Amino acid sequence: MVYITSKLLVIYAQISARTARRALQQEGLKAMHMVGRPLLTRAHKRRRLEFARAHRDWTVDDWK
Repeated sequence: MVYITSKLLVIYAQISARTARRALQQEGLKAMHMVGRPLLTRAHKRRRLEFARAHRDWTVDDWK
């Protein structure tokens, strides 16, 4: 949001930062931060592969 707001202020230098934010919000854009996620460890990857190999021949009924 800060990046977009600053770009709008460069283009339209006569509007306030608040006006730029309000215009963006009216268009459905909201300020947010990416949520950090833990990375997959080697153990996670190994266990996922083992699970996939163990269940590769399952039918739809097996999953129910």
